[in-house]
Amino acid sequence: MKIGFTGTRRGLSPTQYNRLAEYLKSCTPIEEAHHGSCIGADEAFHHIIASNHPGTLLYIHPPRSREYIADLTGNYKHPPLGYIARNHNIVDATDLLVACPSDVESVRSGTWATVRYARSLKRPHILIWLDGNIVSKDYRKESA
Repeated sequence: MKIGFTGTRRGLSPTQYNRLAEYLKSCTPIEEAHHGSCIGADEAFHHIIASNHPGTLLYIHPPRSREYIADLTGNYKHPPLGYIARNHNIVDATDLLVACPSDVESVRSGTWATVRYARSLKRPHILIWLDGNIVSKDYRKESA
C-alpha cells in the first residue's frame, strides 16, 4: 500500500498521534509513505513510519517555501513545489490519504485542500481528529 499524509504544522494532539500510529500498524505492509516535509504533523508521521515500519520507502515532497520545512531524510526527495502542486502530487502518488486536521473543514487550510483534492479523485481517505476519532471514506466500497 502507498500512503499519503497531510496534517497541520501545529502538530498532533497526543491522542491523535497514538491513533495515527495504531492505524498505520493496521495498514501493513506499507510499501511507500509520502508526506509534505513540514514541521508538526508531517514530522510526526515521518517518525512513526521510520520507527515502526522498516522497509517502507519514505518519499518527501518539500514545499518551495522554506518557512515551515522540517529537516527530514527519506529514500526519495522530490523537487520543491508550491503547496498546492506538492499536495496534489502526494495524493496522485498514493492509494490512500491519511489526514490529521486540527479543526473543522476550512477553505484556508492546506490540510483540507488536500482532502478536497482526494475527494475530487474519489481517492480513499481517512481523517483522524484531535480526539482520536477516525472517519474513513472508501469510494471503492460504494461502487462494489
